[in-house]
Amino acid sequence: MPTGPPLTDSAPSFCYFISSLSKEDSAVSAVVGSSVQCVGGSCADNDVTGQWRCFDSKNVSQNGVALALAWPSVIVKSHLFSGYNAMTLTP
Repeated sequence: MPTGPPLTDSAPSFCYFISSLSKEDSAVSAVVGSSVQCVGGSCADNDVTGQWRCFDSKNVSQNGVALALAWPSVIVKSHLFSGYNAMTLTP
């Protein structure tokens, strides 16, 4: 299977992401904007003490983002309700 960039200039059909806590909105919008449907969520640990990690095939990070962008050659449909709401951090 090819692992390089797609042979098209079009936007991806969707993306899957996982990111460090509170980085979700800024990370996804910086990479794919608001027109691409995304699924995924936050890295987590049991007590929000910062012991989470996100990873891809080569890297592991405590403060990062992993994205998979998809340009499928077939129709992809899904339905998901997660109850997610954007959060704001308070010091």
